[in-house]
Amino acid sequence: MKSIHLIPPKLMRDFIKKPLWHVIRSHAFFAILISLCQATIQAQISSVVFEDDFSSNAIDPGTYEQATPFFEGGVGDIHAEAGDGVMRFVGTTTQQWWSGGTLKLKQSFQATPDTPVTISIDRVAEAGQGTASRSALWIFDETETSYVLFADVRGEGGWRYNRKIGEDGDVPTGGGNNMAAFDGAAYDDGGLHTMSIVADGSTVKLLLDGVEGAEVAFPFENVQFQFGSFARANDDTADTTWDNLTVETVLGLSVVFEDALNIPLFGDLSAKFLESRERCVFRMGIDASRLVESFKGLLLMATKKGCKAL
Repeated sequence: MKSIHLIPPKLMRDFIKKPLWHVIRSHAFFAILISLCQATIQAQISSVVFEDDFSSNAIDPGTYEQATPFFEGGVGDIHAEAGDGVMRFVGTTTQQWWSGGTLKLKQSFQATPDTPVTISIDRVAEAGQGTASRSALWIFDETETSYVLFADVRGEGGWRYNRKIGEDGDVPTGGGNNMAAFDGAAYDDGGLHTMSIVADGSTVKLLLDGVEGAEVAFPFENVQFQFGSFARANDDTADTTWDNLTVETVLGLSVVFEDALNIPLFGDLSAKFLESRERCVFRMGIDASRLVESFKGLLLMATKKGCKAL
């Protein structure tokens, strides 16, 4: 592991070899910069803005809308049924290809680089029968014409995504793009996995059990979410079970550590700079309080030795 020096090694060597004033003079510019800064550490504050564990065993019409987003034009009776503390989608495709049904969250969400939004949901089981079926988690723009579909496509390659935004790289229908990170028996078991989509107004990240499978362009700030199930061909059946839906967003940044380094070491010159100083943000994986106290100690030592000005 690379060591981190709270006092630069060259400065420490100079302390050993030279009188204190010579050290301060040779590093005066460095000291001025530190004295003009305000050390600040900031952290993101996240908040769950929507959640449903389906324990009510009912579909709230004020929260959800039964929907049938167009995929390949298939017709069927696939629909949501609440019960036993989960949400289950069942039904049959009667006219191929890929009929389906979803629940659409009526609430829309805003996604930006500073306030990304994350939807997560447990796909409890995928038990469709026939040629192929898919557990489907969608993100749409506000017009519902652009989307990314994140799905476990049983019978057509496993965990994949489709995208339609009118740009190169779109695969709006069919089996979609494979995500190699999710290949293998550990993921292709039809069992419990947590699916997540993280949107920031520019891209979306697709995660399974916290592992990122893809990040693709999705340049929309106002987004909507749907989840459900699809079945491919005539007489194929859908059977997908979901639980524990949450939507989380970042509310902003909060200062978790702050310490002004306002040491009147350089008199009027320092004061003039302090009037227009800029904030220095330290984003380091070390104890910032030790860093600040070390610099303070260095400057206070100089003050005690009579180094009042340059």
